[in-house]
Amino acid sequence: MNINRLHLGHFRPLLGIDGVREMDERYGNCIYLSDGKEMIKEKVMKMVTNSKRIKPTDKGEPENCNVYSYYKNFSSSEMCNKVFNWCKGAKKTCVECKSILSEEIWKFIKKIGYVK
Repeated sequence: MNINRLHLGHFRPLLGIDGVREMDERYGNCIYLSDGKEMIKEKVMKMVTNSKRIKPTDKGEPENCNVYSYYKNFSSSEMCNKVFNWCKGAKKTCVECKSILSEEIWKFIKKIGYVK
């Protein structure tokens, strides 16, 4: 299916869910538009976060977090600001943040009409 560029807008480059390499199917680190809601959640929950945030009370560094880079592509500016503040203030755990991200990605995929 061709996706109209107007729906997608401008995407920032993303690393794969491993947080190390570019997203590429040969590395098995992709989230596909054709993935179902549960598959997206499973993949997002495996995403690498900031390794310096060990305890839930540790303050995060969203600017160094692969998960946050996905928010910048799939969520509104308002949501990105919320996530930035959650992370900096240790208000949510990385697990909670990833769970919310999976919902944000799913909403985006539904919005562009790719859900079968």
